[in-house]
Amino acid sequence: MGATDEIEEMVGRAKAMAPGDTELQNLFDDMSNKLINIIEACSFQDLTGQRITKVIGTLRFIEQRVLAMIDIWGIEAFQAVPLQENGKDIPEGEDLSGPAMEGEGLSQSDIDALFD
Repeated sequence: MGATDEIEEMVGRAKAMAPGDTELQNLFDDMSNKLINIIEACSFQDLTGQRITKVIGTLRFIEQRVLAMIDIWGIEAFQAVPLQENGKDIPEGEDLSGPAMEGEGLSQSDIDALFD
């Protein structure tokens, strides 16, 4: 991210060196826009990483508690507990939800609106 900021400053300085060249000005503007895209992508990845870290932390917490209960009560107490069927048989290898069909699900603009 720091390098991207430095490049943005360099683009600004280079843009100032060619004030009358419209073609170069447009090129510098395009470069700045691409740098903004990089920054946005990095920010999104950082947010995603933070969320995944929190979910993993929560799952580890739950696992520790379940293991503690097993240690206290013994594994035999849990082997007799019937498992509830979810009512759906999903063939192995099939995703629970995959890409949405055309016109269904969320569009990119719906996702972008979450960040506005």
